[in-house]
Amino acid sequence: MKKRGFKLFLLGILLLVLLRGPLFRWCIRYECTSTQEIYRLQDEVLLAQLREEIAKTSARDIWNWAEFAQRFTARHLRFVTNPESSQPEQVWSNGKAHCVGYAALMGAVLEEVYRLKHDEILLSPKVTHCRGEIYLLGWRLTGPNRLAFFRDHDFIYVSSSVYSDAEAYDPAIYDYLRIKRVRAQ
Repeated sequence: MKKRGFKLFLLGILLLVLLRGPLFRWCIRYECTSTQEIYRLQDEVLLAQLREEIAKTSARDIWNWAEFAQRFTARHLRFVTNPESSQPEQVWSNGKAHCVGYAALMGAVLEEVYRLKHDEILLSPKVTHCRGEIYLLGWRLTGPNRLAFFRDHDFIYVSSSVYSDAEAYDPAIYDYLRIKRVRAQ
């Protein structure tokens, strides 16, 4: 009987790991309440590394390039609660950021990808750096009367200019949980 309970426990853990993305999107909802400026990258070292990685990638649609930008961001940053900056080039050189820095770098990388690959991308995208609220099963986790860390949250919203398709990405969550997309309203 103990073996059966242990096997069920392991099966439950395995299902949680495999279904973490759909479960996260079912439980957590993001809401964009304001937008932030997306900076254009100027750092030549960063641009050279980015161009090198873009050349190795064969993605053709905006969603694959968004996932590329999210992976690039997660590979180069480590989450901290008190960052020195939220400017994309500074967080890239420091290697440390919180949600604002993660979203700023991902947005800047994505804009640079679209500038370099605009002829090859099938749909033209609109990238928005959102600042907003997070809800867990309808209960607001962020808000103005919370501690600074829980006041708001930044994420990237990518939409197609041709179709009504849109996806939201949280590179800070991706860095820890490997959840590619989040649910935004």
